[in-house]
Amino acid sequence: MLEAFRLQAGQQLAVFGAGSVGLAAIMAARVAGAARILAVDLSAERLELARELGATDTFLAGEPELTKVIRKRTRGGVDFALECVGSPQVLRQAFDVTRPLGTCGLLGLPDRAGAEVTLPMTALLSGKRLVGILEGDADPKTFIPKLVALHAEGRFPLEKLIRVHAFEAINDAVHDMETRTAIKPVLRMHGGGTS
Repeated sequence: MLEAFRLQAGQQLAVFGAGSVGLAAIMAARVAGAARILAVDLSAERLELARELGATDTFLAGEPELTKVIRKRTRGGVDFALECVGSPQVLRQAFDVTRPLGTCGLLGLPDRAGAEVTLPMTALLSGKRLVGILEGDADPKTFIPKLVALHAEGRFPLEKLIRVHAFEAINDAVHDMETRTAIKPVLRMHGGGTS
């Protein structure tokens, strides 16, 4: 998020999907000084955490006329939108709330091979960009130390996203992941480390 979009202070971001990736993007947008950070998800609990981590506006995914409501709230659309779900319909929503000359990024892995999305050509002619983002478009050698420093400063609280399980409770971790009761289940190895 910080590298792929290079979001600047005062800009607006909409994040579709408040899982580990979307919530990390929200934290990054707060660090960057975004004026407005919108979060969209199916879960009210995840939206509550999104607010705690920096979202200024939250929306339940099934809200009627969602894209129209977001465009109105943002006075014509956001500078950046991020799709973290892997759904063609959600990608279309993210693209639709992106303002002219703005950028919509795709991070979500499609749940089926060959998934396609249809976009209006006139929106592309308005300067909107759609980009695929791989691993945050960042160089891990330089970016991970930045994240570690932000965490040490208390500005990137990753611990709020994880639930630690003993290795013997691996089935509980899988259940938490499948039922979305934990954002990021993590296993503690016998020696005390995590994986």
